Amino acid sequence: MTPTLNTCTGGNTAVTPPFEGSVGGVGALLNSQKRAKMKASVLFFDKKTTDSSPNIELLTIAEVAEALKISESTVRRWQQQRLIPFLKIGGSVRFSKSDLEMYLEEKRVASIV
Repeated sequence: MTPTLNTCTGGNTAVTPPFEGSVGGVGALLNSQKRAKMKASVLFFDKKTTDSSPNIELLTIAEVAEALKISESTVRRWQQQRLIPFLKIGGSVRFSKSDLEMYLEEKRVASIV
């Protein structure tokens, strides 16, 4: 197959390589390379992480209130004022146990002695 000349409305001439739109040849090679890249990217997302960190443990407002020995309304108020870290999952508010532990560590008052 030979290259074809295409004239655009602006007077520019473009050369269409013989592999564009053809079945087999270089066009097929390029398509197979694209498919291989796409497959590689899909495999990347399918891989399990080798991260040794445990799963995130999420707590509800009631669980946080019970753990901190405060009322649920106080937890809600702190969350609304952005005083404690939280996650929004859909319409639900959840708290990461590790985030709360770090928050408590930051709020720790050191002894004088």
